[in-house]
Amino acid sequence: MVLVLLDTNFLLAPGQFKVDVFAGLERACEFSHELAVPEAVIAELSALAAGEKVSLKDRRAARLGLQLLKARDVRVLKTRKVFKSADKALLELASADKDVVVATQDRELKRRLKSIGVRVALVRQKRYVMID
Repeated sequence: MVLVLLDTNFLLAPGQFKVDVFAGLERACEFSHELAVPEAVIAELSALAAGEKVSLKDRRAARLGLQLLKARDVRVLKTRKVFKSADKALLELASADKDVVVATQDRELKRRLKSIGVRVALVRQKRYVMID
């Protein structure tokens, strides 16, 4: 079973672009998979949802992302280290297990993941999810 790790900006997409990323992942993943999210992503979403210096649209998108994680009963991965950023947590988890797909919109993270041979899922044209 392939572990699909979700990044913060991927979980913001439903609120920002009105795209159903979970249905998109189901279509794109033609293999047995399980969705998971590192604790650092939950922390980033919570900070965005509560942030005063964040736009109202982004706060709403973060709240929606958190609600979707609960509604979909996505597994939360606890890490031994405390990471300052979700990107570092995702890189650590992805490098530990090669049977992983990371769902992200972050260009730099995508580049780093591809350099270590990890597959990446992303939202294309603000409408559909594909695995690159």
